[in-house]
Amino acid sequence: MSVHLIFKTFLIAIAVFCINLSGFAQTDDNNKKKGATDVEKVKVGFITKGLNLDKQEAEKFWPVYNKHQKRLKDNHSKKQKSNMSADDKMKLEEEQLKIKKEKLKDLKTVLPNEKVSEYYKLEEDFKKELLKKLKNNN
Repeated sequence: MSVHLIFKTFLIAIAVFCINLSGFAQTDDNNKKKGATDVEKVKVGFITKGLNLDKQEAEKFWPVYNKHQKRLKDNHSKKQKSNMSADDKMKLEEEQLKIKKEKLKDLKTVLPNEKVSEYYKLEEDFKKELLKKLKNNN
């Protein structure tokens, strides 16, 4: 599958997501969580297509990805507490870096180095496109 086709598919998915998002006012936590879940679904599709994982790679990759994403999300949730001291927030920043290092180490055990590098490139590409779409919608 060509990069052009993957990118086009991704843009269509983001467009659909943004249209759905703009149709609903997200005023409560359930709607916000649903929006975050929708973004994650689009991201998973983007990564899946971009990495072109075979069945064996996918079976190894996704559990590692999910484990570390959950840890990063939990860490981020803790950092959002406004009553934390600066020292406590810095400890959470250090923990986040530790999680990211472990994620890289674990990904290298389940994917070839080229695909690990491509994964991180896809992560950045996804963030850029999402930010661009959000900026254009405001």
